[in-house]
Amino acid sequence: MFIVWGMSRIGFGHQDSAWPLVAWFLAAIALLPLGVLTPRPFELDHATGQIIRPGSPVGLVRNLIVFASQYAVGVISAIDADDRALAVIVGRAISGATAGYFIGSTIALLIAYRRKSAADV
Repeated sequence: MFIVWGMSRIGFGHQDSAWPLVAWFLAAIALLPLGVLTPRPFELDHATGQIIRPGSPVGLVRNLIVFASQYAVGVISAIDADDRALAVIVGRAISGATAGYFIGSTIALLIAYRRKSAADV
């Protein structure tokens, strides 16, 4: 869900400047490796192919930080017109970082899934 949310904020053609788009892509590229390099453990049910992940507070904390950051950027851009352009750039960077991290996390999950599936064969 966060991948879609992050990508929906790209907003091609909606800005007067290219900087929000540049910030989105740079942040996505910066955090994609973090997502790849921090895979979460899981078990694979070889009979059904389902992934079973243990619960963790890390996801909740991470998601709250992303939400709070986007909320703060939204409040700043609504209150202070002078900081609106910077808030848009920061908001896009947060969205890009979120999307990059989750795309990297998805890549790590797919790699680990393939390894575990191949080990079963």
